[in-house]
Amino acid sequence: MADEEFEHIPWSTLAVREDDRRTRLLYLAAAVAAALVLGIVAARWLAGPRHGADPAAAEEATVTTAAPMDTLPQPVATTTSLLSEADLLAAPPGGGEQMAVMRAEWFITDYFTVDGSPRAVEDLRGAFVDGAVIPALPQEDPASGTTYVEWARAFAVAPFSPGLFTVSVAFRGIYLADGGVFRRGPVRAADVLVAVGDGRSGIAELPSPIPVPPASTLSVAPPPSGEAPPGVAEAALDFAWVFDAEPELISAAGTESEWRVVVGLHDGSGIVFPVAIRSYQP
Repeated sequence: MADEEFEHIPWSTLAVREDDRRTRLLYLAAAVAAALVLGIVAARWLAGPRHGADPAAAEEATVTTAAPMDTLPQPVATTTSLLSEADLLAAPPGGGEQMAVMRAEWFITDYFTVDGSPRAVEDLRGAFVDGAVIPALPQEDPASGTTYVEWARAFAVAPFSPGLFTVSVAFRGIYLADGGVFRRGPVRAADVLVAVGDGRSGIAELPSPIPVPPASTLSVAPPPSGEAPPGVAEAALDFAWVFDAEPELISAAGTESEWRVVVGLHDGSGIVFPVAIRSYQP
């Protein structure tokens, strides 16, 4: 059969019809979607608790019927209630003890300080609760001397009644003695009755004096004795440099494993204070 010859190639044999192109794209998209769905179904089937590793268990699988929608538990609408600032302040950390301790230490510092401050009387009387019976205060007398509270620390707190706490505070004062010299007074202690509520605190009664907690009578192991080995004293003096550039050696005793060195440290007044440097913390 002789080959058919053309003087020119018809364009319709080369051009791709628009309808054919769309049809091919639709077939391709359908194939990709079917493969994707098949892969997801197979993966879920293999990952299920009744497939893969336990064929016998798969045979025992039972078919359950989904419960009607009206029998399923319905979600319960809830509302979140935000706490107000007053709510937060009404419940201080620790049930009010921390606020009571703060107020008691503050009160003792102000109550036993007389320095001529013009706001002292107003601040001090304002610290008491309404209805408190307050006598004349030394801060109200211009002829009063001068005294300061050096430190005040609470060492005990206990509930007295609902909304009331008894706070035991130890403190030391510094007073202006004759000749214009300030002297430190003895350590004293007092109970302070503090009212706490609604995010506020106040003093419910004048301070009540109490005995100062006694010094410890506990005993510990005695310090090392005997002549300290060479180099121990020099090492202790080098360590004491963190406090004093020129510490003084007072004594050194102990062994290689346990020793105690007493050195003298100077302050700005030239006074020497003995301190202990040990091979271990007591």
